[in-house]
Amino acid sequence: MSGEREEHISVNARPRTQERYQSIIDNHIIPRLGQVQLSKLTPADVKSLHSALLECGMAAAGVELVHTVLSGALKHAFRLELIWRNPAVAIKPPKRVRGELPPTTVQDVLRILQRARVSGHYLYAAIHLLAFTGVRRGEALGLMWSDIDLDAGRFMINKSLIRTQKAGIIIQPTKTDLSRRRIDLDPDTIEVLRAHRVKQVEHRLKLGEAYEDRGLVFPDELGRALN
Repeated sequence: MSGEREEHISVNARPRTQERYQSIIDNHIIPRLGQVQLSKLTPADVKSLHSALLECGMAAAGVELVHTVLSGALKHAFRLELIWRNPAVAIKPPKRVRGELPPTTVQDVLRILQRARVSGHYLYAAIHLLAFTGVRRGEALGLMWSDIDLDAGRFMINKSLIRTQKAGIIIQPTKTDLSRRRIDLDPDTIEVLRAHRVKQVEHRLKLGEAYEDRGLVFPDELGRALN
């Protein structure tokens, strides 16, 4: 059963999601339900799992995620005719208590940008792009110069950088068609990127063979994907 579970996760999830689901199974589900025969698992067992996790201090959102993973695994078992029902369906996870975070003000963003610019921080251009286009951090760090047309004033988002325990840092295509999109650049951001590119070329020439040019817009100081 363990092999089937791992095969199902590997085939149907992205690398970081695989690791997250596997961690949930290994650290939360197996220790508490692993001794229960699959065919004898009941809604009461699922409810007990929720209670145990809450008593250990897990937030309701975390319990909800564990429930989702468990229910998905049991759904797969049902399809394989290993069980006659999915006992997790009968139980609802605890309700989340959503906390409200104060929104970042325009003044806060401008203050951060000013400090990064004045200090000459090598990620100033990345911070500027995040602030003025709203792209995600992983999307910005996975951006290649081949994705940007500064003359036309636009760039394409079609990949994202993620970190995994097994594979390390990888750049992979975005998850959905909606995630793949073209974004227009304002004149100030175009100039910031042009200046960033000039500095990057100068830095690359200075380091010579020590610089690994992978075409990334925002690499680390040696040209590699940011860790």
